[in-house]
Amino acid sequence: MATGILIDQLGTYLVLSTLGITVADIYSAGKDSTAAIVKRIISFPPLIALVVAFALMPFGLPVWFCDALKRLGDTLAPLALVSVGLQLRFDQGNGLVTALATGLGFKLLLPRSRYYTSVFWGRRTKLRV
Repeated sequence: MATGILIDQLGTYLVLSTLGITVADIYSAGKDSTAAIVKRIISFPPLIALVVAFALMPFGLPVWFCDALKRLGDTLAPLALVSVGLQLRFDQGNGLVTALATGLGFKLLLPRSRYYTSVFWGRRTKLRV
């Protein structure tokens, strides 16, 4: 997993945090100078964290510190799911409810129905979601 995160940080993230900020600033209403854009890129907190992480790679960190960071990182997925879930508004019409029901039906119900059908017919398969 660490390799995947490293690839994502250096690939997608690095382009989005530099080029993305530049393009967003150029096409926004306010026209900032080049120095202001560079300052915004350099002071972007995830970019600072990436640079600090690379600077700390040669040094060994205490086990308790790594464990604390792992526990903190384990909360990322649940917090992201809760934050996305809290942003859903069902009072915006029927289109959202229909799209949400269709997506959840394909992702949650269809694989399970295939699994239970295979169990019923005697062919046990692994449940993949």
